[in-house]
Amino acid sequence: MIDHHASISALPTSASALPTSISALPTSISALPTSISGQPTSISGLIDRWHSIGAFAADVGCGYEA
Repeated sequence: MIDHHASISALPTSASALPTSISALPTSISALPTSISGQPTSISGLIDRWHSIGAFAADVGCGYEA
């Protein structure tokens, strides 16, 4: 007969192997503008700031298909 109750003794018993901090992340992002004049008040107004919705999608890091 097969024992289906597998042992989980291989799992760590403490989180000591986990990193305590993430030092690779930047502490500040200086490339972003500090202020945006005339902020859009709608999604279409936001998209109008780019020449196309494809350019908007590329800048925000998402895919877009027409």
